[in-house]
Amino acid sequence: MKLLCGLLICTVIVSSAFALECYFCDPTNGLSCNDAANFKTLKCPTNQAVECVSVHHKSASGTNVTLRGCNPKGFCEHKDKIPLLNVLECHSCTKDLCNNSFQLNANTTIISLLIISVALFYSKLFR
Repeated sequence: MKLLCGLLICTVIVSSAFALECYFCDPTNGLSCNDAANFKTLKCPTNQAVECVSVHHKSASGTNVTLRGCNPKGFCEHKDKIPLLNVLECHSCTKDLCNNSFQLNANTTIISLLIISVALFYSKLFR
């Protein structure tokens, strides 16, 4: 019996250690989810495949609203099939606290910097 209780406690500790943690923000309380000061952290459920998401959608009143939290994997791929939610942008990620903003992909940033550097080099070369 002690062994069973010990294994159960270890399982709970290990599963909570591997739980994905996301920023959570719900604008229905009047706070802006674009302001990091309003973010809370949330441990996602471990009994299903989840990811952190940042969702921009147009509300029924026509204003743009941002939501952050845990959602089932694939939420952003199926965003157009969600009734009553006019999703403008949806970004998902699978690292702890990765949904703090709509971040540029690192590869996109590196390529952009490379193109700008080359353009500046040639503009100085042919003056």
